[in-house]
Amino acid sequence: MKRDMDFVRKVLMTVEASDDSVFDASKLVDGEHNVAFVLHHIELLRDAGYIEAAVSYYKSGGGQALVKRITWEGYEYLDVVRNDTVWNRTKSWVANTVGSTSFELFKMAAVEVTKEMLGFG
Repeated sequence: MKRDMDFVRKVLMTVEASDDSVFDASKLVDGEHNVAFVLHHIELLRDAGYIEAAVSYYKSGGGQALVKRITWEGYEYLDVVRNDTVWNRTKSWVANTVGSTSFELFKMAAVEVTKEMLGFG
């Protein structure tokens, strides 16, 4: 299963906007994203240290993920990619130069776009 950077951003933004003390990731399942896709991305974000979450898989298939909180590192990333202009320019820059890149380099590219927009680049 491929990592979807748009969905990673969506997860962080949705959890941040939630008033729930523990966010039920099943709220992210829709016509485009099934349970397996959501659980996979919750695990990726947890493994990267961007969220604290508990993921359970059912023997019968499917599973559940509960996001306890976004970490400091998760907020740092979200603050860099929150702006739609920064996000779209970063995705375009990466797509037109290298096609895809690591999570950390993607974040660095977003920082460079932000610095350029602020007049520091």
